Amino acid sequence: MYASAEGYANSDAATATLYFFDGSFDATAIAAPEARRALLVTADGRTLTVSGLADGETATLYSLQGTALDTARAAAGQARLDTRGEKGVVILKAGADTIKLSVK
Repeated sequence: MYASAEGYANSDAATATLYFFDGSFDATAIAAPEARRALLVTADGRTLTVSGLADGETATLYSLQGTALDTARAAAGQARLDTRGEKGVVILKAGADTIKLSVK
């Protein structure tokens, strides 16, 4: 994916994964057959950015052995987590949702 806007050069391409979870859907005059929320996880070096969180929601990153690597509270819908150099599979817990991620 990449970002673009009229009058500006396109951004560099980036890879991201979008995760959907059961959750609440609060909207007026919109009928949704299945309420879900989406979390977008992007990586930049040792940092994972989780988007789609509620402001103040806690996100925690764990190793497969259960060691907490980092915890952050979301601001403006995002939390940034340091992988602490962990490679392979890590576990992200955001609210009631849990995701296994592969970190390279």
